Amino acid sequence: MRFSLRFSIVFVPMIILASQMMLVNGPTVTTSEITQQEGNIVSQSGYTILFDEAHAGSSSAAMTIGNSSFLGWMLEEHGYTCEMNFDQLFDSGILSGIDALILMFPMIALTSAEVTAVHDFVEAGGDLLLVGTDDSNTWFFSPTNLNAVSQTYGITFNMDGWLGVTTDLTSHHLTQDVSSIHSNLDYKLRGCTLGVESPATTVVQFQGNPVVAVSEAGTGKVAAVGALAPFTQYRQGTTWQVEKNDLWQFSLNIFDWFAGVAPRKVNVTDTAIITIGPGPSLSPAELENYGSYTGIIHEHTTHSDGQGTPMEMTWAAYTRGLDYIVMTDHSYEVPILEGRTGGITGALACRDITEDNGLNMETFIGAELSHGQHSLAFPLTSNIIASTQTEMIEGAHAQGAMITFCHPTISAQYMDAYSKWDAYGYDAIEVDNSGYTDGLFDEGYTRPFYGASDFHNPDRIGQVVTVAFVETPSGPDGKLADTDLVDAILNKRIVIVDSVTNFIYGQKVWVDRYLELMVEAETEIDNAQDAIDLVSVTSNQTLLADLYLRDAEIRLNYGNPSGAIKAALEAETNEALGITLEIINPVPRVRDPLENYILSLNITNNLGQGVEFNTTIFRTLEVTVDTINEMAIVPSGSSSLLNKSQECGDTGYVLTAFNLHGFNTTSSLSPTFFGVGGLINPGTFDAEYAVGYSGTNVTGIFPINRGDIRFLTSGILFYSVGDGWQNVSMSIKTVTIEATVGPYLKGTVVSWWGVVYDMFGGEFEIHGNPFMVTSD
Repeated sequence: MRFSLRFSIVFVPMIILASQMMLVNGPTVTTSEITQQEGNIVSQSGYTILFDEAHAGSSSAAMTIGNSSFLGWMLEEHGYTCEMNFDQLFDSGILSGIDALILMFPMIALTSAEVTAVHDFVEAGGDLLLVGTDDSNTWFFSPTNLNAVSQTYGITFNMDGWLGVTTDLTSHHLTQDVSSIHSNLDYKLRGCTLGVESPATTVVQFQGNPVVAVSEAGTGKVAAVGALAPFTQYRQGTTWQVEKNDLWQFSLNIFDWFAGVAPRKVNVTDTAIITIGPGPSLSPAELENYGSYTGIIHEHTTHSDGQGTPMEMTWAAYTRGLDYIVMTDHSYEVPILEGRTGGITGALACRDITEDNGLNMETFIGAELSHGQHSLAFPLTSNIIASTQTEMIEGAHAQGAMITFCHPTISAQYMDAYSKWDAYGYDAIEVDNSGYTDGLFDEGYTRPFYGASDFHNPDRIGQVVTVAFVETPSGPDGKLADTDLVDAILNKRIVIVDSVTNFIYGQKVWVDRYLELMVEAETEIDNAQDAIDLVSVTSNQTLLADLYLRDAEIRLNYGNPSGAIKAALEAETNEALGITLEIINPVPRVRDPLENYILSLNITNNLGQGVEFNTTIFRTLEVTVDTINEMAIVPSGSSSLLNKSQECGDTGYVLTAFNLHGFNTTSSLSPTFFGVGGLINPGTFDAEYAVGYSGTNVTGIFPINRGDIRFLTSGILFYSVGDGWQNVSMSIKTVTIEATVGPYLKGTVVSWWGVVYDMFGGEFEIHGNPFMVTSD
């Protein structure tokens, strides 16, 4: 069926509702929405804020944030300049030219000379933000070293803890347009209360205890906050905020108060652009030599603790337009017995699916070594059996693989290995794991990095992707090789695109190139649509070009601009514009249980030369098929009928998914997929009813299978009680499609039927027998 995929792109997960073909959930980016703001400039020119990590000992650097952070991004969006102190003492002169200093629970005590330097800084007009945390016997972090500085200003960080949301806010610049703050850093770190005496004043309390205070000395200002969460949890744990921008607003207010800027509403765009230095100096011509490859690193199948089978995970990645996947099931210290699964077995199964079906995606072999603090190894050729951290690392290196440190902040037990990162010989670190970043962004300054998917769920594939820039892919036929990905990581030619907390991260040169490619992809997609609009086909026909345009827009949605450009260009070729596909049978596509039927696909070639390509069925649901691989051979100016004998199951959604590949056309055409869906008719709706005070509500229930919700996108129930037809949306649930109407009085007869839509644009009519309400 002819379709058009045109939609507004914003960097949040969404359902694309404009398509008659492929409707998928995915993160999306509009480049116009992520350009730098031109407003919100502070009244003073050149107000510079210094973040400090020189005093972040005992692995607290993994939690404390620097200038490359959501906070740093927001402040720069509002006109401030943010810098970073990695290793300088405060009495070294580093505070010269700085307007504000941020000091977060230093685990390395300041020397007496440093304390004096900070006091002199404030007296001379410098501003100081002090941030504490709970006195933890789990993480062993403490705010105690802040008191050598803070007590001069009448503020003491107490050795205690508080966890919760507070709305007990005193009227002050810091609390302008703020409804709440909280202390919950993903239940890892909490906050501490404050002791406040003159000249300090309390601004925020929790259960009667001060947790935010301010003070002044000389011409400088001091703010003390007894929690780290207000500066990190902007987009995590948002239910802990009364208003969604409370923490953003609170953070901005602190620095506007410091700088003497009148209160203003915080203004943050959907997508944060967080860069970690400029990266290599490359000319535009040199940059164009690098192609971008988008994929996922660190995921799991049912071969360990994942929720998706190898087929389900491969399908999710392929239909989201990814270039590669690194599948990494868990392995431990016990050898994996023959016939058992774990370690590399899930990745091997995914690779078999990819290669056997000619999919346009690479699968790389890895494992998450999980005896100690988890570490990721790839590419692997065999499982690694290790009982110590050192054995994991040595085992990976023995296979020529890279070894990376997984989710460093997942628990306090990881802090020891994190502190020994260099000594162990790790190669790279996860700065993002399924949307959790904590204080890890700054790791990218000094260590190779990537973003980990690690959702264990096929439905969330593509929400965190790693974009690798590769100059000359070294795989067969110019494809991406696992060594190319490793090289890109080790040389920081990486951009992370995260739709969980909505950010783009990497060195500036690669982030800028990524955004340029996104703009190019949008333009090329428009060109492809224009080319398709000039071709006349019937309403039941789908151009091969339509499939490539769909692929281009999906890839754009999932942060794959180079893939989107390639697919859009393929959509513009004469070959793609000259081949149509049409489902001749079954029509309609609602089948009886266990029915035998013929699926007929008519392929028309309007070109001046014959066309051949493979039609591989690489995924089915509730149906058996007689032939998996079959060449479509269509002479010039004619049609060819592809017939598949099928038998459906007894319940749920029916899927036959073709991968079209191996085209003999003059233009190089990539593999693409074409799905044919259907529903199995159980005979009629079931009906349930619920009696209430004003009548009886009636629910129509159509059975489906667990997992069908991934393919069914929406439904409409049409119903009448004798006064004309009305309609209501149907809900796609775990094992049913449902809609409720009413309430009605006893004796009312409800007539109904429905239409259900799938991700490929299929429409399925389902009918229910009239239902009489028998209860009051």
